[in-house]
Amino acid sequence: MPKRLQITDKREWYCPKDIEDVYGISRESLRRIMEDAKEKGMPIKTTVLRFRNGSMTTRKRPFVRIQKKSLEEYLEAHPGKIEA
Repeated sequence: MPKRLQITDKREWYCPKDIEDVYGISRESLRRIMEDAKEKGMPIKTTVLRFRNGSMTTRKRPFVRIQKKSLEEYLEAHPGKIEA
């Protein structure tokens, strides 16, 4: 089982599982929220981390991190969408 960082207020980037634990948003809902945010001109910032060996072909699901600040800005602008 992979190591997970503790969820703290100091962390700026969350993995999708952390988003689910903190905000109660599933991966599918997160994908839809990110599409909606992009359409509305306030995209949620993401990054894809590289594997230690530099290969991107060994896993189906990449190491994606979502910026907490941009997600919270979207959720504040659209309070009726998600109840955390």
